[in-house]
Order: sequence, then C-alpha cells, then structure tokens
Amino acid sequence: MVEKITAFFGNYALWFLAAVCVAAGFGAGWTINGWRWEARSNGREAAHEEALNVSQNAVIEAFERARAAEARGAAFAQYQLALEAANLKLAKEKENALRKVTTGRVCFGDAALRLLNDTGSAGHSGLPPPAGGAVGPAAAAPSGSGDASPDEYAASDTDVALWAIHARGEYDRCRGRIAALRSFYANDENP
Repeated sequence: MVEKITAFFGNYALWFLAAVCVAAGFGAGWTINGWRWEARSNGREAAHEEALNVSQNAVIEAFERARAAEARGAAFAQYQLALEAANLKLAKEKENALRKVTTGRVCFGDAALRLLNDTGSAGHSGLPPPAGGAVGPAAAAPSGSGDASPDEYAASDTDVALWAIHARGEYDRCRGRIAALRSFYANDENP
C-alpha cells in the first residue's frame, strides 16, 4: 500500500503522510485543549455564580438586619417619647402640687446664692452685683429677717423644690435614654 501511495505521489508521499499526521495531531490537540478550556471556563463560571449568590445573600441579610434595626429603633423612639411625655406630665403635676404646699419663703438669700453660683475665681459669681452695691463680705452678711429685700437675689422654698423636680426629671430622662440604648444594642425586643 505504501508503494501505491509512493507511486501516486512520488517522493513527496512521506512528506504528505507526515503533514497529515501533524495536521491530525494538531486537530486532536486543539480539540482536547478546547475541552480543557471549556471545563475550566465552566468551573470559573460556576465559582463566579456561587460567589455572586453568596454576596447577594449577604447583601439581602444585611438589608434585612438594617430593616429590623430600623424598626426596633422606631419602636424605641416611640417608647422613649411616651416615657418622656409621661415624665413631663408627672413633673407638671408635682410642680402644681408643690406650688400649693410651699410658702414662697426665702431659703437661700443673696449671699448663699452668690456662694453657690461662684465659679471659683475671686470676685466672679456669674451674677451682677445687687442694686444696693454691696459686694464681698458686706454682701455675705445675713439680712436678719430671712426675707430678701428687692435689691437682693433670693431663692424661695418653691424655687428649690421646682429645681429638685426638674433635676429629677432630667435624671429620669437621661436614665431612660441610656436604658433604651442599652436595650437597643443588646438586641432586646422590649425597651
């Protein structure tokens, strides 16, 4: 058979046969390499699709957590507003009751208020001097009767009681806010 091919093609038959073998090998290699690249590409696409699904799920979960936190925050805000409204109502009721039971009698005269308001620097109390002009040791002298003259600063028992109510109200509001924040960040459902 080789002789027939040699006779037909002459001296170029072996070259032709070699070229056919090279072409067949190249074609087989090309096909096999294509299969490899296709498998690799399919693997990359699958990995990419899986990574995309994982990231999409993470975004969805984060969005749901943010939505739940927003709902919890709104619930805590409503609770806080209701609590503050109740505290303000109670404080107003206490103020009205205290105004009835206090006499308006002077508790702290000018000298005591100046001492309480003193910032620590010499001669600076944060209050203007009284209209009578007494400043320093002369202003610290007791007035004798316990009632303040129009030229002096004074705080009555009503003023002190109202200050105590307001201070307690501020404390309760602050305590309520801190409790709500703790509860919010502890992921509690009830404030």
